[in-house]
Amino acid sequence: MCISICFFVYIFLIPFSLGNYDKDLKHVLDAYKKNPDCVFNYTHVNSTTIKFFPQCEMVYAIIVINSDTDLSGAQIKNGLKNMNTLVGGIIIENSNITSFSILTSEKTRDGLFIKNNSYLTNVSMLSNIRLYPGNSPGDCVIQVKDNKLLDMEKLCDNGWLAESTDLTTTGNLKNCGCQISEISSSAQNCSATYNGIQLLNVSVNTSHFSNIKLVKGIINIQDTNLQNLSFLKSFQYWTVRSDKSIILNLQNNPEMTRFLLPKIWNIENNAPDGITLANFENLHPDFCLSLSEMMFLLELNLPFVNLQAKFCEDPGDIGELILCRFSSMYDLPNNCDIVLGDLKIEKGDEDDCTKLNNMKFLFGALIVQNTELTDLDNLAACKHIVSLNDSYPVIQFISNKKLKNLELRYIYSITTRGKREAIIQDNDLFKAELGNQSCQLFQSYTEYSEYVTRLVYTGGDCGARVDIKQISTISTNLSSILVTVLIFFIF
Repeated sequence: MCISICFFVYIFLIPFSLGNYDKDLKHVLDAYKKNPDCVFNYTHVNSTTIKFFPQCEMVYAIIVINSDTDLSGAQIKNGLKNMNTLVGGIIIENSNITSFSILTSEKTRDGLFIKNNSYLTNVSMLSNIRLYPGNSPGDCVIQVKDNKLLDMEKLCDNGWLAESTDLTTTGNLKNCGCQISEISSSAQNCSATYNGIQLLNVSVNTSHFSNIKLVKGIINIQDTNLQNLSFLKSFQYWTVRSDKSIILNLQNNPEMTRFLLPKIWNIENNAPDGITLANFENLHPDFCLSLSEMMFLLELNLPFVNLQAKFCEDPGDIGELILCRFSSMYDLPNNCDIVLGDLKIEKGDEDDCTKLNNMKFLFGALIVQNTELTDLDNLAACKHIVSLNDSYPVIQFISNKKLKNLELRYIYSITTRGKREAIIQDNDLFKAELGNQSCQLFQSYTEYSEYVTRLVYTGGDCGARVDIKQISTISTNLSSILVTVLIFFIF
């Protein structure tokens, strides 16, 4: 018997373990507050269980339709006619269905699951169904596999399905774009991938990726022999769904010394107000980012979980921006757009602070200590601080007796190697005036701005006092090492 099913429904996909349907249903019920009268307890749909399907607009269920389903399409449609929202999922496998609009949920492995349906030729209604990832920070994993008569080629760019960023279509009559697992010498004309780029513990032939322009999904590269990402030379467009999840992961690639990802226009995030994250971890000890690459990542609004890198000697293409390497406030030029090195403002430097009026990027720590400054207005142009040395805090405000306001209200983001620490200590007037608010240096109006400027505050003005001599010794020793290395190369 061939079955045709067609209905419109919102589906909240819940992660579950394919095959253990009773456990899957329990997971659904545990994840949401539910109306007991709207729970379908039978999972498999047949002529016996359909009688117990809840007549609710929102139904909590794992619905399984397979070769044992002894109902016509009209009977199934009638049984589900009152449902417009499903919390759970639908599995269609080894069925006799020819046309339908059905979803499944298997967040960790399968997601939307349509498999081995020999007569299936039409799933066009999939583009009319809205998928929500439930309580997951990432997207719904969708797989349409081994349906020999099904043409998926154009459907994946239509309707709600076009928003999917973790879509696998293999073994069908025609599939959507290319699957990374299928990219080989016979697929070098691929211009799009619909389930991201996931290269895990493989030896990569980079020539197979040279024509990819569109990536839908995360880029996850682990345990490879890659040295950089220049093989994605045609990459221009990137679509993800991320609510504070990692979309760019470079991890455990021991030969990777450079980034070299071509510049893309932007990252389109289908999660409303979602935050996209990056992680660069356990790469080659010499892995470095040029300043232009770092600014590119900042422009993409891509904060880091870990950034185990250093700055390259070559700053890259920074356009007309003026780069200054910091040695002291006295020697700093007047027109710096970018300052490279830990910015130290100390006693006697007060009159030189006007040199910072144009500074937009600080690639180093910000240290203000023992000054007579009353405010930090000269830092108003600075939007980003990036420090790749976590041996000492990225921000240090210490013993500035006349400072009345330590707010860095115009800072857009703080990026560190891993630790996110600030020391605020012995700034007497500031502490007396603002009390407990002395540890809030930034004005955050959105969840994103709060996330990218978050710091762990220490020091006497915020809590336990810090041994300043120890911090100063670490900083001084590192500076001495840098000078020694520079002298070594000079001579």
